[in-house]
Amino acid sequence: LDTAAAAVQNFTTRGMEIGSATAEVGKWADAVAFYGDGTNETLTTVTDAIGKMLTKGTVEMDQLNRLTDAGINAVGMYAQATGRDAAKVQEHLSKGKISAQDFVTTVSSAFEEGTNGVLNISGAAKEAGATWATTISNMKAAVTRGITSMLDEINESLSEAGLGTIQEGIKGIGEVTENVLGT
Repeated sequence: LDTAAAAVQNFTTRGMEIGSATAEVGKWADAVAFYGDGTNETLTTVTDAIGKMLTKGTVEMDQLNRLTDAGINAVGMYAQATGRDAAKVQEHLSKGKISAQDFVTTVSSAFEEGTNGVLNISGAAKEAGATWATTISNMKAAVTRGITSMLDEINESLSEAGLGTIQEGIKGIGEVTENVLGT
């Protein structure tokens, strides 16, 4: 959820309306879950590439490569959805004849609706979320947030009492240990 929220923020800071940004992130999360490895890192890479395309208004090779590396054949999906040849689509993209907005919208709509035989992958991220690996990953993130919150509260209480922070205490223990071992 943190990664998806960051992706939505990325899209909105690039000028996309929040409802549209949320919908797009959901679609691309499905693509990452279905075609890619379903990791937060891959979702971040893919949504960053999409965001850069939309900001520039053009689809550049380095951003397409990031999608392809994630397992998403966006050019092939665009070609299939529009009934064109993939080589022609690639040529039109390189010449700027296809806008980034048209490209992104066509591809994401195609894999969410199953346009022209493109596989309908709607809901793939939700299904991927039901795996043990994802469940354990989500648990780790929740535990980390809980521990961080607890440590922040302890630090605040220690600071208010004039005792410093946990980090300062650990640093002090390290310095004393270093001095003892050094002698």
